[in-house]
Formats: sequence, C-alpha cells, structure tokens
Amino acid sequence: MTIDPTQQNWIHGLPDPIRDEVLACMHERDYAPGDMIYRTGEPGHELYQILRGNVRIFTISEEGRELLYEMFPEGACFGESSLIDEGPRPHMTQAVGDVRLRVLSRDDFEMLWRRYPEVSMAVARLQTYRARRLYGVYEHVSLNALSRRMADRLSVLAATVGEVREDGIYFRLRITQEDIGSLVVGSRQSVNKILKQWQQDNVIDLAYGSLVIRDLATLQRLATA
Repeated sequence: MTIDPTQQNWIHGLPDPIRDEVLACMHERDYAPGDMIYRTGEPGHELYQILRGNVRIFTISEEGRELLYEMFPEGACFGESSLIDEGPRPHMTQAVGDVRLRVLSRDDFEMLWRRYPEVSMAVARLQTYRARRLYGVYEHVSLNALSRRMADRLSVLAATVGEVREDGIYFRLRITQEDIGSLVVGSRQSVNKILKQWQQDNVIDLAYGSLVIRDLATLQRLATA
C-alpha cells in the first residue's frame, strides 16, 4: 500500500482564495518532543495541520498496552472527525520531535464549512481516503504474510519520515519493534525474527535501538513479492 501525503492534506487542493482564507483563520502552535496534543475521550475543539515534525496516532488499552495506528508526516491534517460528529477524541496524538502545527478552531471550521462547499468536499475526500486505507489495511493483514506487510510498511515510513544518508535511510523518529508490530498486526517475537533475518541479508541494520534501511530496493521488492 502506498501513501500519498497530499491526500492527507485537505487544505492543499482548495482554490487559492479559499485556501488563503482557511490559512488566515489558523494560528501556529509549537509542541516539544513527547508533548500530548490531545487524549482519548477529550472533547474536540480544534483540527490541525503539521508544519514541522511528525505526530504519532495511538491508543492505550486498559492493561496499559500501547497500539500505534499511524505516523503522520509533515503536511498531514488530523483531528477533524470530532469536529464533524461532535464525538470525543477516539485516540491519542503525540509530538515526535519538535512539532509545529497550524490550528483551526471549531467555530472557524464550521464557518468555512457552511460558507464554502469546496471545504466540505475536501474534508469529505480526506475522510474517504482514510476509510479506503482502513479497508486496505484489513485486506493487507488478511491476505499477506507478515514479512510482506513489514516490508511494505517500512517502505512507506522510509518515504514519509525517512532521512536519506550515504549509508542508508535513517528514521527521523524512534520506531520500536513494538511499534512495527502494532502497524502490521504482528507479535514482537515474529517481528524480531524477520528483522534479524533482514539484518543478516544486509537489507536493514539494527543498532542502539534504531533501525536503518540499507537496501531500500530489496525491501520494496519484498513488499510486492
């Protein structure tokens, strides 16, 4: 599965005058590494666009187990669902590294929604895109082996939160084996076994709690094998 960052940005495709008005209604806010943006169950009064950094979308079970849903890259918009259905926040969001967000209040969002059909259509397209991705994830998990799911997900992360250096692709955030397991619906033990095999094959490298992609072409081939 591929991810197009522009499809997670409903502001990007608006006509220039409308986009300018949307941006004029927004203000910027900074978050330090690890800061919570919102928590599960809180009322939703704002939506966001990432200007700098990355944002983790996750939940924590009653037993304290963390389940990572998504890593949003720069440009992505999020937080709109609670403004549409007036329900509480369905998950938690946390800053990864130094994060700067554009913030749009509920009042301004509702004004723009009523005034411009283009805004409501753009947000609807974002919601539809995420629904289609959810169906795709279910299909991917149901029909593909864990190694293929891992290769696909790491290839996507390399494109969205990876930093290309001479000796490989480094992630701009710490991604644990538990995180990978959450993203691909696999146990930590199974994920660890595959990662160690890939390390032996010089596809990736594991060192000091970090993961480095050494051979992206092979990883992408494994994602479609």
